Amino acid sequence: MLQNNLFEIWLFLRCYPYTILEIGTRTGMSLFNKLAFRPNGAACLVMSTDLYVEQGLPNLVERNLRQMKIGTSGVCYMRGDSQEVVPALAAAMAEVRYKYILVDASHEAEGAWTDMITAIPLLAPGRIIVFDDAGPTEDGTGYNLISVWDDVMTSHSGVINNKPYDVPYGSCVGRRSAA
Repeated sequence: MLQNNLFEIWLFLRCYPYTILEIGTRTGMSLFNKLAFRPNGAACLVMSTDLYVEQGLPNLVERNLRQMKIGTSGVCYMRGDSQEVVPALAAAMAEVRYKYILVDASHEAEGAWTDMITAIPLLAPGRIIVFDDAGPTEDGTGYNLISVWDDVMTSHSGVINNKPYDVPYGSCVGRRSAA
């Protein structure tokens, strides 16, 4: 997981995205990785979706971020199933395209596939989508969703340029073509 965190830090130091969609937030630790490297005074829009059943409610995420001295004024929380919430968000904010999308909600093949397919049209040209927890851990346990990533990338050939990034844990990264 350290490799995932270092990759996110590298990515955000290189090109800070000011519009972020995080599909699957849990306690907010990956959100911390993003917001901790926001340039001083930079405003951003973060749309955070989660069921918030395992680890609490958005107020837990808020508390965790505040404890780490991270401002949360641009963070909006949407509670519910990503397969309902993300399409509703897309319809309500049709003009918004995100510069960074993290897909980390469902860890079942069908749900993860739907999250990816729904997220890609929301990605701004030339920007990044990350599919987290796609692969098994070093000991062979964990999720095995690399085939979901491969299927989605095949169906979006020419739209997303991609490369699996990290094994273990299998974070996959794609960049939407500029056109």
